[in-house]
Amino acid sequence: LLSDKVSVDSACLSKLPSGDANSAPLALDQLQQQLPPLDLTINDLTLIPWQRYAGKLQLSSGPDGQRLHYRGPNLSAEAQLDEKQQLTLQSLTVVPPNSAQPLHLAGKITIPLDLASLPTQGALQGEMQTAYLEKPVLLDMRWQQQQGVLTVSEKGDDRPLAVLPWEVAPQRVSIKQGEWRWPYSEQPLNGGLSIALHDWSKGLDETEISARLNVITAGHNGKGNAVLTLGPGKVGLTDSDLRFQLT
Repeated sequence: LLSDKVSVDSACLSKLPSGDANSAPLALDQLQQQLPPLDLTINDLTLIPWQRYAGKLQLSSGPDGQRLHYRGPNLSAEAQLDEKQQLTLQSLTVVPPNSAQPLHLAGKITIPLDLASLPTQGALQGEMQTAYLEKPVLLDMRWQQQQGVLTVSEKGDDRPLAVLPWEVAPQRVSIKQGEWRWPYSEQPLNGGLSIALHDWSKGLDETEISARLNVITAGHNGKGNAVLTLGPGKVGLTDSDLRFQLT
């Protein structure tokens, strides 16, 4: 199958008729088995309103799974989903809006049979250049079930800049007892970080935020410790109410 140009408006997708509420959702392995062998190429695929990520799509399906190749000026990807629902991301490169520096990702993810659930386990590695450091920043995220750890470090440095243990629940996303350091200022800084997002699945306007950040300094006059407490409160596009306290 070959198409020169396809544009898809995401607003139209929400208007598609829903399936029978009483019928069981189609599991991923069943969907893979029902897909016929195919090779699909779309030379110019645009998803509205994300036109900046338009590109060329190549998708193939066979007995060993599905392969995806996508290439555009601001988004490119190479991925394979095998018959055991293991997604191998050979490469994913994204140029965020208002940035000239791309984010590179690679890794493996176990996709659940129920597509409405979060991936049960995985490991992703990322790399990006920032305006704050000479060397690239490395990201490493690993998880099992609903909890994992995100590690941030500068390339070539064995000591991480941040270690953030996180957990996802149906109504709560949290980072507990995270640690960070910033050795690049005249006075090196380090500290801890905890964040909780309640009712996150209801959208930004309904999400309740609470956070605690402490900053430890060490100099000729001894050590200092400042604590910033945020919330609980909300930050919305039109209405925000988030108190803070610095001690």
